Order: sequence, then C-alpha cells, then structure tokens
Amino acid sequence: MSTDPALNAQVRRVGTRIAEATGRTDYRHPQAARDLWVRMASCRGARQHEFLSTHPLPQTRIAQIEAWVPEAMQHHQPR
Repeated sequence: MSTDPALNAQVRRVGTRIAEATGRTDYRHPQAARDLWVRMASCRGARQHEFLSTHPLPQTRIAQIEAWVPEAMQHHQPR
C-alpha cells in the first residue's frame, strides 16, 4: 500500500468503479489474486528462467502474494 493518501484514494475510486461496473459483490480483491496465479501457473507451459524474463514466474508471484495477504486483509473491507 502506498503512503501517498491521494494515490490510495485514486486507486480506491478506480477499484470501486470497476467493481460496481461488474455488478458483483462477492469478490474476495486479496485472496483471489493468489488463486488467479495458481490457475495461471497450471496453464503455462515450459518457461525460461526467471532472471531472463521481464516478469516473475507464477510461483514467485504466488509466494509474494501469500506474504502480502495478511497486511492486505488489514485494509480489505468486504462489501
């Protein structure tokens, strides 16, 4: 989470507008990110080494998200 209140407010506004446009209220916005990358990892074929890539491997993203979820849940306000 950014320490810039204006930036956080902007992200919150955009996220709220996106969520409202979908018409759904059952989002889970922190745990679902991890689930997305687990699904992505299962769909991908062989990849190059992470240090040769411009993006982290799905396994790295999953581990990072798992580490971030506890803090994100402190700020998460389910609808």
